[in-house]
Amino acid sequence: MKATAAVCPAPNKIIFDEVDVREPVGSEIRVKITAVGICGTDMTAIHGGTGMFPLIAGHEGAGIVESVGPDVTRFKVGDRVGITYASCGKCKWCQMGKTSLCDTYMGNFFGPGRINYKNRPIPNWFSQNSFSNVTLTNEANATKVPDGIDPDTAGPYGCGIMTGVGSVMACNPQPGDTAIIFGLGTVGMSAMMGAKMAGCSKIIAVGGTPWKLELAKELGATHVVNRKEEEDLIAAIKAIAPEGGKVVIEATGHSNVCEEATKVLGKMGTLYFAALYHEPFPFFPDMTINGTYKHGGMGEWEAVPNIERLMKLTAEGKFPADKLITYYDFNDMDRAIDDLTHQRVIKAVLKVQD
Repeated sequence: MKATAAVCPAPNKIIFDEVDVREPVGSEIRVKITAVGICGTDMTAIHGGTGMFPLIAGHEGAGIVESVGPDVTRFKVGDRVGITYASCGKCKWCQMGKTSLCDTYMGNFFGPGRINYKNRPIPNWFSQNSFSNVTLTNEANATKVPDGIDPDTAGPYGCGIMTGVGSVMACNPQPGDTAIIFGLGTVGMSAMMGAKMAGCSKIIAVGGTPWKLELAKELGATHVVNRKEEEDLIAAIKAIAPEGGKVVIEATGHSNVCEEATKVLGKMGTLYFAALYHEPFPFFPDMTINGTYKHGGMGEWEAVPNIERLMKLTAEGKFPADKLITYYDFNDMDRAIDDLTHQRVIKAVLKVQD
């Protein structure tokens, strides 16, 4: 069938053009996309960071199941779904619940895809290509949207929100611990809400955008530090948490902030590097000797059950991730990307019309 997609034919260029989406086979589902989040990884690809063109990006899709392959068991036509990255479900990592370490991970991200553009397959971006009003994906990387939440918010749970909460949980937080979060985008804000869920008694949000710091206080931060206003950032943080953080999350992707994060990690604490890093990442000589340092994709969480758990918590009023979202029309993608780039919004979600 014919669909309309935001195609990126060259760096920093987006055109809306016709693509071909075939019928699902095997365990595939075809989804009518109603909304899709924009992630920093999408922006990296659009700016030319992956070198893959033409490309249909988008990996935080939400929509309605239109048709299913003969082997599908979890979904039926009409179900509301969110979409996350694909995993095989069979390798040893998937069997351990570490779906982000799946042996098929790279192929699921960048191999030949299911959507054709000008009679050629588009790369299989996160096994989703959800910057299209219709897409194909596997049932294994789709999540059921519970009653009680706006189904158009479901997409970002599949990447940014899951990554933030998962990065905190990978640090094994305990009630009463101190958590320090650097960066207040989707990943950082979600990490902060995850720290609150885990019972951390001090949650310190570090950022440089005043309105985001105010929202952080609303969503669970017990303290906020404006990095742009502090002459000595480390001293300002340690005035709040003299022993440093048991949980420290770096969610900016900047090398200088990574160094700052190492300086506030407490003994026997864990520092999780949760962002996408384009800058050189040196070894910092004053890193805490008795600390643990981690870096992993998607927060190292098993995707589908944890995403569905977080959405249920949102429906119960216990995880207000919807407060991170600002909506745009699908064909207003350029404005959404500009607003993200200039820190005007946290999570831009495109509403996709027929």
